[in-house]
Amino acid sequence: MSLDVLLELVSGDIVGMKRHQEVLRTLLSSPAGEWRDLRRLDPTDALAAECQNYSPDVGPRVLDGLRLTWTPHPDEPSDSPYCLILFFYGRDGLIWHSLAIFNRDTL
Repeated sequence: MSLDVLLELVSGDIVGMKRHQEVLRTLLSSPAGEWRDLRRLDPTDALAAECQNYSPDVGPRVLDGLRLTWTPHPDEPSDSPYCLILFFYGRDGLIWHSLAIFNRDTL
């Protein structure tokens, strides 16, 4: 599996799967705009196991290189539950990024 495909899978899993909500809880408990390493956001190592299952070669690179941050949604009121989750990977000759709109009330 290619690195960019695995980054897409993992970022989608983080915002879309209930079993990874702890990653988002940890991320959203930090200040907005503070970049966090994925490995440090995964206290249960559930994502680490999934990355390993997806690709034993590429999985560790995703865990070590993927960074996440969040920011309030710029077009919503300040008390809105919607925020933006930003993903960034900038290693191994690849600059990759993604953005997800997330409803904090789903946690």
